[in-house]
Amino acid sequence: MWRMLSDTSDIGTKSLIGYPTSKGVVKVELKKIDLEWKDFVDEACTKNKNLFISNDAVEHSIYISKLLIERADKEKPIKIFTGELEEIFYNHATIRDAFEEAIKRNVPISIVVEKSTSIENYDFLKFVKQNDIKIKGLKKTKEELGIKDWGHFFLVGHAFRFEKHHIPEDFKEESYNVEGIANFNNPKIGESIARAFDFLTRHSGEI
Repeated sequence: MWRMLSDTSDIGTKSLIGYPTSKGVVKVELKKIDLEWKDFVDEACTKNKNLFISNDAVEHSIYISKLLIERADKEKPIKIFTGELEEIFYNHATIRDAFEEAIKRNVPISIVVEKSTSIENYDFLKFVKQNDIKIKGLKKTKEELGIKDWGHFFLVGHAFRFEKHHIPEDFKEESYNVEGIANFNNPKIGESIARAFDFLTRHSGEI
């Protein structure tokens, strides 16, 4: 699936900001997002442009995901496939606040976690349980399901952020890498990701 996305035009700005100083420390102040990049993303979101926006810093992923959450409604629910509910992302105030507002709007939220056995002590899991967010964990590994190269994603209607399949080196503190592609209006790929989420849901169990 990543190959399909990475073959598209690489429109956007990459590696503008750098990386967080410490993985998993939510209180760390993330570096400011470049205003030119932010304006570009805001316009693409507001005007529902079918543009592929390359991004690989956690600051990028947080900002784009916030915009995706804000677009969601009852007809366009939030669908997430993630690794471990990483604290530096899911416990960031920007993401938590966006989820809280979505819950107030009665937006359906569904999450499939790849490694559900390692998230028991994560604060975001407590938030999920308190707010009746649907969360499931894969019953088998991606390798066993034949989807080894599938990356994680964040989907709202035909808008999405899709990350490439991670390798251990991606999470080293000095090179924290969440390389992904975002698009705010691509029906073909959005529907493909929705089908992928349905597949993941069928192969998942309650947490």
